Amino acid sequence: HCRDTLSLHDALPILIETTSNSIGIQWDKFKSTGGIFGAYLIYCSTEPVYDEFEYKLLTDKIASITDINRLRIRIKDLKPKTTYHIAVVAQDINLLQGVTTLTVMTKPEEGTEDATI
Repeated sequence: HCRDTLSLHDALPILIETTSNSIGIQWDKFKSTGGIFGAYLIYCSTEPVYDEFEYKLLTDKIASITDINRLRIRIKDLKPKTTYHIAVVAQDINLLQGVTTLTVMTKPEEGTEDATI
């Protein structure tokens, strides 16, 4: 009887706020049924960060969070009106992990032609 350990670790990130230069996200807490918590790893890039066919991350992580109860992060110093690919990886101490991704566009800069008058 085989079970998919990865599904236990899915963090399911959701967008909570976006500005012209930052993105705030939060995610689900690591489930203890998935083993002993290791870390939440955060990836963010203008290029895709995860290859779902090869199950591999394609960029370097931007943050590693070892507090199981810290379930949000604000990613700063981003460019306005740019699409970012974000992955939240919930990892146990045996390095088994679940990867969930989110694609978010930052808002235009204040005062640009996209701003509503």
